[in-house]
Amino acid sequence: MFAGLSKDYGITPIVRKISSDEGEGPKITHAFRYPSNRGIDIIVASTAGGNYMMDLFNSTRGWATQPLFHELTFWKPLSSKADDPAIDIVHETVNRLGDSLDYLALRETDCSIEQCTLRLVGQRDGKRVDEFIERKGEHARYFAKGGAQPVLLDLYEQNPYVAPQSDSLKAEKLSLLARCMDIPESAASDTWCNEDQWRQLTRLTPRPDSVNQLAHLYDEDRAGTINLFPAQGIGYNTKVPGRHAGEHFHEKDAFIGFWGTPVNATKRIDTAVNGSLSPTIYQYLTGNTVVVGLDGWGFPSLLNQLTVENP
Repeated sequence: MFAGLSKDYGITPIVRKISSDEGEGPKITHAFRYPSNRGIDIIVASTAGGNYMMDLFNSTRGWATQPLFHELTFWKPLSSKADDPAIDIVHETVNRLGDSLDYLALRETDCSIEQCTLRLVGQRDGKRVDEFIERKGEHARYFAKGGAQPVLLDLYEQNPYVAPQSDSLKAEKLSLLARCMDIPESAASDTWCNEDQWRQLTRLTPRPDSVNQLAHLYDEDRAGTINLFPAQGIGYNTKVPGRHAGEHFHEKDAFIGFWGTPVNATKRIDTAVNGSLSPTIYQYLTGNTVVVGLDGWGFPSLLNQLTVENP
């Protein structure tokens, strides 16, 4: 992609790759005296699963601030002259990667752990698709540009990795789709689905927990400017043949089981994040209630769903 930009626009962007997650030798950076990124146009990092992350430094608010979508539509490398044309780096990325790209994600607004609006951009049937996830606290809404039905996260598709869904599960999904996609009002975040509701809905799709995971992608600046998610079977890192960490949601699934005499739940836990394992065991062993956001806990305990009495 960078070679194509250089050829078509006559530019020479300064690109630095910092990832070593591809079978290369280790790259060691001092944790407290790491080198400055000032003077670099694009920092590229990749994962063993084939995803790419790009950091760009053209924010109008300073090079150390993560640029937003609208700022990336008139990007220029540092070597550009004043009269050189600006580049819509989002448009160029989506067009040049084509069918190899599932979708990319970037900030629509400034993001924090409290709130965020991010934009997802991809191509479907040769046409560009722009979609958004807006989060305020534990509530989020997912919608497409122009009011179209969102398609990038396959929300309306069935999960192909589980047995055919029963009538009750189909009814549950229709109810959750109505709750999360039809009822929410854009100006009233209390009408949006919360994280538990999104997790229940997306477990019935090809991408479990997709909305929640993406809604928290930009909780901090280190998540990069643009995150590229490759299409199925494709990895954007090229030094290792094949994938060894999985680039799709179900390749990162895990089974966690709680069993033993004290466990007397009558219903299995349908879906949960694996970060709930430690707080569940902690609450069982200590009797102390785990509250997300307090004492360093980032995930809820599942003890109440196991109907286990504390020892």
